[in-house]
Amino acid sequence: MPGTDIKTPTEPKHNLLISITPGLSHQVERELDPLAASVYRAAQHGADFIHELPKPHLTPVELLLPVAARIERSAEKTQCLIISREEQRIRGVLALARRASAEASAHDGPTNVWRGLGVVGLYGNSATRTHSEQLADRPDIVVATPERLIDFVRRDSIELAGIRLVVVEEPELEHAEGFNADVQFIYSKLRSTPLTCVLTPSFHRHLSELERVLARPKRIAAEHARPGNGVTGERNSSRSNYSQQERFVMPKHTQIDENELKSQVDEILRRILEEEDPEELNAYKRLAKKYVPFSRRGYLMAYLLKYAAGAQPKNRKTGSNGEYTSIFVGVGKNRKVFPKDLIQLFADVDGVTSDDIGQIKILDNYSFLEITPTKAQPAIDTLNGREFRGRRLTVNFARKKD
Repeated sequence: MPGTDIKTPTEPKHNLLISITPGLSHQVERELDPLAASVYRAAQHGADFIHELPKPHLTPVELLLPVAARIERSAEKTQCLIISREEQRIRGVLALARRASAEASAHDGPTNVWRGLGVVGLYGNSATRTHSEQLADRPDIVVATPERLIDFVRRDSIELAGIRLVVVEEPELEHAEGFNADVQFIYSKLRSTPLTCVLTPSFHRHLSELERVLARPKRIAAEHARPGNGVTGERNSSRSNYSQQERFVMPKHTQIDENELKSQVDEILRRILEEEDPEELNAYKRLAKKYVPFSRRGYLMAYLLKYAAGAQPKNRKTGSNGEYTSIFVGVGKNRKVFPKDLIQLFADVDGVTSDDIGQIKILDNYSFLEITPTKAQPAIDTLNGREFRGRRLTVNFARKKD
């Protein structure tokens, strides 16, 4: 490429693809491009990941390395989906996989998983009947464009029950939104949760659409994929928030049935893809971008999901009619306090429940909370002087305005 030092790496020979199975030796790792070795190590680790891999570095080898790391030779069912919108890449993957399988027949030993593996490609205007017959034999690997794969899924011509690995080559930004929506639809038809490896030319806003169907994926930036960098080092990428997600622990007072929630999310995604008008949804997306600050969009999505899953919003009454007593609490936004924190704090007082709490107003250095009058004094007696967020609380009746 003119004006840059980046060079397209020489594609490793297919016998090298065979030799790295099932483990990656240091000698073979040195023969692989550093980005390719990084992809393989991440797949071996066994967690969903999104790997930045600029197009000049992406070859059919990178798409097959996760297969080499995770496929099981004796499964006797379709185990792996490789999804790409580029037909030329699909043809390259098919050729490389078939050559590896053919050459593997000359190598004995149980570690050689490529020997006898079946692979089918679905792309372009290829014959539907022929491929339906091939899919009926349950090939180990299916390489497909999302459109053709969806076509066979809707025909019920492909068995997805055994899928344990999905490798996704995400396209450039201008094609990513529609491509990722198709991948979401495919995931709604899977019966289990496979390991997913996403190879993307760059980190961009549409990746969030893929992350919704993945299990806490880690992001691996291209500049962090260097020899000797393990998965632990990759998680420390400045472009990834995975380490923060990993430390997140659901609050004890929050009860969520994750299996039920996943079923509801799957159903919502199904309705979006099969029933909703894309133009109408795009209009709502534009309004969301217009009126919802970027830093709050995730909270908006979480809020809508919470109540779409069946939670009932609590309409807290105002104290203007004398039903509540206002309490001063000497802690506010500067201590990163939110209404839920004060609700939980007051719920620790014997006899106080969330139903006893009305409006909450949080300012920079202090807050006001409305509470049932009979519960006000016990709450003050219990909480005044208690240590909270590194300081002793001042809790008392709020002064009335003149």
